Order: sequence, then C-alpha cells, then structure tokens
Amino acid sequence: MMEFLSAHQLNFMQALSGVCGVSAFLLLITKAITPKRRRALILMELTAMFLLIFDRLAYIYAGDTSRTGYVMVRVSNFIVFFLTSEIVFAFNNYLKVLLWSEKKVLVYPTRIKIVDIMAIVGMVMAVIAAFTGLYYYFDEANHYHRGPFFLVCYIIPVVAPIIQLALILQYRKLFSKWIFASLMLFLLGPIIASVVQLFAYGLSLTNVTMVLVAVFMYVFAYLDINEAIEKAHANEIEELLASQENAKELFDRTTSAFMAAIDAKNEYTRGHSKRVAEYARRIAVMCGKNDEECEEIYYSALLHDVGKLGLPDSVLEKGEEMTEAEHELVKQKTIIGDQILSDIADFPYLREAAHYSHERYDGTGYPDGLKGEEIPESARIVAIASAYDTMTTANSKRDPMPDQVIREKFIRESGKKFDPRFAGLIIRMIDEDSNFQIISGKKPEKLVLKDEYFFDEYKKNITPGVVITHNVEQISLRTRPTERKDGEFFETSLILFDSYDGRVHENSESIATFRYMEYGEIWLSGNYVCTSARKMDVNITEKEPEEGEHVHLLRRDDQYTITLGRYRDHLKIKIENDLKIMDIVVALPDNSRWAYVAFSGEHAHIDGLKVSKTGDIYGEGDIPRIANEIDFTDRMESDLPNIQIDTTRSAATKGIPLTDGLRIAFHTMSLPSANLIWHCPYIVIYHSDDGKVGGHNSREYALIKLNGESTGIEEFSENSMNLEQNDFKGWEEWEKLNKRGMECLVTFRRRGNRIISITKNAGIEIENLTVIKDGQTDIYVALTGDQCVLTDIRVM
Repeated sequence: MMEFLSAHQLNFMQALSGVCGVSAFLLLITKAITPKRRRALILMELTAMFLLIFDRLAYIYAGDTSRTGYVMVRVSNFIVFFLTSEIVFAFNNYLKVLLWSEKKVLVYPTRIKIVDIMAIVGMVMAVIAAFTGLYYYFDEANHYHRGPFFLVCYIIPVVAPIIQLALILQYRKLFSKWIFASLMLFLLGPIIASVVQLFAYGLSLTNVTMVLVAVFMYVFAYLDINEAIEKAHANEIEELLASQENAKELFDRTTSAFMAAIDAKNEYTRGHSKRVAEYARRIAVMCGKNDEECEEIYYSALLHDVGKLGLPDSVLEKGEEMTEAEHELVKQKTIIGDQILSDIADFPYLREAAHYSHERYDGTGYPDGLKGEEIPESARIVAIASAYDTMTTANSKRDPMPDQVIREKFIRESGKKFDPRFAGLIIRMIDEDSNFQIISGKKPEKLVLKDEYFFDEYKKNITPGVVITHNVEQISLRTRPTERKDGEFFETSLILFDSYDGRVHENSESIATFRYMEYGEIWLSGNYVCTSARKMDVNITEKEPEEGEHVHLLRRDDQYTITLGRYRDHLKIKIENDLKIMDIVVALPDNSRWAYVAFSGEHAHIDGLKVSKTGDIYGEGDIPRIANEIDFTDRMESDLPNIQIDTTRSAATKGIPLTDGLRIAFHTMSLPSANLIWHCPYIVIYHSDDGKVGGHNSREYALIKLNGESTGIEEFSENSMNLEQNDFKGWEEWEKLNKRGMECLVTFRRRGNRIISITKNAGIEIENLTVIKDGQTDIYVALTGDQCVLTDIRVM
C-alpha cells in the first residue's frame, strides 16, 4: 500500500490541488452560501491548493542541484511548513464564522483566540526554521532531511485541532449533521495522518489528508445548504398550505354564511345547500375527478341557490303553491346568482351551478335553453344532486320520497331533465348504498312501535305499520278510553294497508308518492270495512262470561292479543280478549303487494304494545281461501313452462345453456299491481353446478332488465351496456305496452368468455357485453323479472 502511495503520490497531489482550485472557483460564483462562510471556505480551499502545489514541487526538485532546483526546494518546503499552520488558521476562521459571525454564540470563544495565536506562532516558526534548519536542512545533493526539532512542527497541527475538537463537541447541537461531519473529518483525519506520518518518511500524508478533507468540507457545505434549502422550501410549502387552509377556512365561513342565509328562506330547505354539495362531491369522486375538481364542484354546489337572496321571502315561503307569475320570478334566481358570483374573478367556477343548474339535458330548461354537453359539467352534476335532496327531504305536503320512487324518477328523466351519465351514477349509489342519505345527516327513520299511544280525533295519530309475513307474529296491547265528553265515541282500530314506507298516508300527494293502498279497517268492537281487499271474512265468537260478570263487546279497560300472518295473497288475523275471539281472513288484491297493520282510534289510549314472533310459519292450507288466486299464466305454453313473477325475482325459468346464436322469444305482460318501470322481464346470465338460478355454487354474471338497466358482480364479470332509444315514445307508453302485453326476442352472441345480449322492445334497444372473468365455461341464461308474467317461451 505504502509503495503504491509513494509511486503515485505526485499524481494524487496534482489531482487534489486541481479539485481545490475548482472548488474555490465554484464557491466564488455561488450565491447559496452566505458571503462570510463563502470567503472562509475559499481561503481554506486556496490554502489547501497551494499547500499541495508546493509540496509536490518540493518532491519534484528534491536532488536537483541546479540553481532553479536549489531555490525551488527551499521555497517550496518553506511554503509547505508555513501553509500547514495557515490551514489551521483558515479552519479556525471557518469555525468563527459558523459560531460567532452567524450569531450561534454571542460570546467570542477563548479557545478560538488560543488557536489563532498558535497558528500565527506556527507561521512565524516556519519563517525562523527556513533560516536556521530548526525543522529541516538540505545536504549537498539538495535532498531534504528532518532537523533536530522536526517534531516541534507537529505540535500545532496536532494540538490546535484537539482544542478545536473540544470546542466543536461543546457546541455540537448548533451544527447541522453535514457541517458537524465535515468538521470532525477535518480534525480527526489530519491527526491520524500526522501519527502515521511520523513512521512513513517520504510521504506527505498529513498535507494530502488536510487537502482531501478540505475538499470534503466544500462538498458537505453544499449538502448542508441543499438540506437547508429543502427545509426552507418545506417550511414555505407548510406556510403556504397553512395560508391556503386559513383562506379556505375563511372561504368556508363566508360560504356557510351565504348558505345559512339562503336556507333560512324556507323551513323545509334548511341544510339543502350543504347536502347538495356533499352529494355533488360524491358524484364527482365516482366520475374519477381529482381532489381539486371535486372541491370546485363542492363549492359550486354549495352556492347554487345564492340567487334566492335576491327574491322576496313571501314568494319563496309559498313553495309549490306559487302562481305562474311567481314561478317566473323565481326563475330569475339563476341570473341574480350569476351576478352575485361573477365578481369573484379568482373562482369563476362558482357561478356555473348558480347560473346553469336549472338547464335541462333536452334543452327545455332555463335561463339559456342549453342542451346536452353545452351545459357545464358541474351544473349537470349539481342538478342531479339538488333533485335528489329535494326528493329525500320532507315538504309541507309529503314525507321524504322512498328510494323506489326516487330511482324511477331519475330513470324517467334520464336524457330529458338529467345527464344520463350522472343519472346512472346516482341510481347506482341508491342501489349500492341503502344508507346513502346518512351523508346529509338524515338517516331514514325506522318503523319502531312505541309502548304507548293516545288517539283523540279519528286517524289524527296512527302508529307505524307492522309488516305481515308468513312468519306468524303476536301483538299484545291494552286499550282504554281517554278523557272525553259524555257521549263521545271511543274506539280502537286496525288499519290494513300497503305503502313503500310502511306508513298510513292521507293526503293525495303522499298517497301517490308512496303508492299507498288501504285494504280495510277493523275495529276491536267487531265492526270492519273492506276497501281495496278483494274480500274480508270476519267471524266473532263470544266467550262464556264468568259467573257474575256482565258481557260487553268492548269494556273500558281491555287486554288484547292479536295473532297475524300471511300465505301468498291471504291474511289471517285473530283478535282475542277474555270476552270474544275475532277470526279474520283477508283476500289481498294479488300476491305482489305487501301488507302492514297499524293502529289508530278515537278517544282511545293503548299501552303495553308489544310485538313478538310465535315461531309458527303459515303455509299451504293454514289459511282458508276465500277468493281464488289470481293467475295470469293460463296462456299458450311452449318450450318452457309459463311463469308468474309476483315479486322481485320470485320465480325464474329453468336454465338454458348459453351458446352462440341462441335466441329466446316470449310474451310478457306486467301484472295489474306493477307501478314501476322496472316491473318487467329480466335476463340473468349465470353459472351453477345444477344449472338452476341460485343453485349450488351459483355465480351471477349479468342481470339485464328490459327497461335498460344492467348489473353484475364485478368480481366475476364485467358488463357494459349500449342503450339506444329509437322510436321510443316515452315511459308512459312503455308501461301501457307492458300492461297490454308484448312479444320479446333476445339474441345471444358468444365468443369464449365474451357474451353479447341483444334485444329491442318498445323502442328500447339493448346491446349488453358481458366478459366472464372467473374462467367458467358452463354458462346458463334464464328469464325472471318483477311483477310480470312470461308465457309462450320459445328457445331457438
């Protein structure tokens, strides 16, 4: 190793001196380092460069007996010994800049002064040694030799760094990691090299090491400044983000103030703007918008009704009771809102929803009559979100609409009032998230019976409904009259009905919205009325009274037990107290409708209301039939048996192996109870071990509804539908055709795992692509649906 260093020492010196020169030049032109620190580093680099240059020249001219050699050997060695102390002085100066000049310490450290004095003494001694031979001398052949006090010259390069080391360790926490590493390297490197130098005559290890670590000090200085810049940049970004957050908070407070002022215009619209903004952001996320775009849509939605601030409260409070002139006045809110927000030049997107959210996709909206993609995208999203919140919020005439009605409205208005893409997204959200309304803080109220109810006026107060199913339930209660005037009627009744929300409805708008149908009413006294039920059979059996007890059909304070259950289209209800038994059988209009029972009365008080399961299940023969079952399958039957589908997918055809070119033709007719546009036939593509829908190891790949909807389990398949409405005459005509009955044809194309299903019915053309992802090859197709009957099914 030593031989290698000795052989290439001069080359190393030349290279390192060049590096020092370049480093000094780069420091001279850099602006990233403070001037004082830059000057200190330049001094060190130049000192190191000249130290190596003259040390190298001393080796080159050693033994050269010419006049030039004589001069150069002596000058070079003098400068080497002089600069050895000078570099200690330069390093001390660098420490002064780091600690004192850059205000890291306020008191000038004494040890700094001591090292300065030692360095100056070292330089003076170098001058004396040049004339006295104290450190070195030259023989007649002009060769360098160590003098009698040679070791004295190492005192300063060794002791001074030790003092500096103690100082650096004391102020360790004031230095960055890179600066600390460079200082330690500069101090420890030469000390170690000096020790080795004592035993390695002929090598300039100390000087080379000093120069090498001087180069590293330049590198580490740059690393330090880069880290400082990065930290400053990070702090800048943090401050900028904090500033932005503060600005956003201020903006939020401002918009919230606007929002509160807007929503206060009508008690039924409180919270509307906030909820619309949340829905709009959720739709934007589903569209794949980035965070910034989602925020823009959120705030645009938050202020979409700001134009209401310019309208009279007296008009807005009227709600749906406005005159035509007042409706025209309300339309001006889009212009007013645009004017209010147009002055916020930095956020031009805010005005889009305020101005355009009442445009319709078919071009019949206001204020500008824009159509389709001409309407800004944010306004199309806000229009959907606003409509959804309006439907899910109660107003003066109705409770929040049920999901079924909301869903149908969006399907009906898709492509007319709403952008089909966004209408499809909100339908998907309704289907996938039964608690979608929770984001607005309006969790749907559950149907829960309380223990006690008071009924004053007839039907003024009605309990929520209890659903009647084939699982037999028992309701126990106690009834007695409330305080009333003499001669006032006292009675408790059971109301049998169906509605989407399981509640009794009285006004015409709610009846239509919730598809309310009342089957009949039964009073505990034994009276009853049959309304929409096909038939009601009531039998009363009086019990024998105990000795001394008078018999009354309804006493002042009575305990009742009511047992009720269902099988298909018949209900069985048994009402019993200790005086009588009422056996009631009700024939419902059909098997498709639900049945609920609710309690009401007049001047009555019921308590101890409790519902419990008996554990019994009604089946065939458990309820006497008082009316024939309605069956629409008595038509021509072909390759597959006819099926009647009373409720969603309650029946299905047997599976048909799905092959390329398969065609299925059939006749469909909606049941009389059908009242939603998806009450129609469905095509289900699936696999099961036994070929049956829902069979063993069943996997469903596609469910295609003939009204133009398609779903599938994404884990097993991918579905994409191309839907066109050619010669489509509207959903009303679609429903009429389904009620009357129509012929349908479904064609399948299959290539491996790709299946295309094609059908055209009443102007709706469907081409659905299903890609099977699980590798299954045995694929089946079957027909099912909701509230429809399928007959004359032909497989071709």
